[in-house]
Amino acid sequence: MAEEGHAVEADLMGSWAGAPGAYQAANHALLEEWAAINYGSANYDVVGFKAGGSRLRPYEVEEVGDVAGKDLLHLQCHFGLDPLS
Repeated sequence: MAEEGHAVEADLMGSWAGAPGAYQAANHALLEEWAAINYGSANYDVVGFKAGGSRLRPYEVEEVGDVAGKDLLHLQCHFGLDPLS
């Protein structure tokens, strides 16, 4: 049984290492589905954001400071509103 498990593991890793395959396509489709749900959620208030609102809390703005002219990377952002704020 262990040999079979290794063969499957190698196959899965090979799929991920190469050109986009079924696993990447399934992951991408799921993320697109979740993004659509989040976009329509009142929790994210996309309409308010587009009207000039901010998703940042006051303490976040204070801690980060002025970012004018800087490049930013928000590693835990799944939807894009926080770094755009």
